[in-house]
Amino acid sequence: MFAEGAYATHVVPCLPSTPYTLSESFHAGDTKTLTNPTGARGTLEGQTLSLCTAPTNDDRGSLEWIAVGASNSVRGLDLVQIGLIKCTNPGYSVCTGGMRYFWTWGRDPATPGCAGTLYVPPIPISLGAWGGTSQEFIVALASGYWKVYRGGVFQDQVAATNICWTRGLAMWQGEAWNKGDQIGGVAGDKYAISTARYQAVAGGAWLNPSLVAPCAQTNNPFYCEVGASDVVNTWTAH
Repeated sequence: MFAEGAYATHVVPCLPSTPYTLSESFHAGDTKTLTNPTGARGTLEGQTLSLCTAPTNDDRGSLEWIAVGASNSVRGLDLVQIGLIKCTNPGYSVCTGGMRYFWTWGRDPATPGCAGTLYVPPIPISLGAWGGTSQEFIVALASGYWKVYRGGVFQDQVAATNICWTRGLAMWQGEAWNKGDQIGGVAGDKYAISTARYQAVAGGAWLNPSLVAPCAQTNNPFYCEVGASDVVNTWTAH
């Protein structure tokens, strides 16, 4: 069902929208609410993401990602995140129009605990061109840093002292920047985030999140289902 390199073909013209802002995006996926989680991980399958066509502005994006996020975020910008992205946006160097790995982190002074800090927008940072296969992605707290890994290989980090927000979410999500973009796959070939795990103590065991339906975020035309206790499927039905 989840063929390596399968191409999603259900694309539509981009819908008119204002120029992209970080708080203007669409999501489908699941979230586990926890007390101070120290990590999240999962396998993103090898399926190409799709963007809307004939754009009215050059601001398109389709993402699949793993993150640890804030339970008290005001605008949803407080997180440490890694995953896959395909996008076009002249303001972001990661947006080449091709599939790439990315990571980022964010801090919003409007979020409780962060007053007086500098705003750090979670702008995607490129980790290189996509290799075309399924891989595991990890966000984890270790030795005073939030570290991100791809395929078991360390990629980058941010000092834990930069994280002022209250961490409370392990997240397995798909995202789109235009409502004409595609999140995940299509009904006949859904996009799987599998072997989802979270960590409750730094350096501790990785635990099955025991996900149950319905998904935390699913809204026409972007859909999510819990495929198993540790599987999240996303797709688009334009």
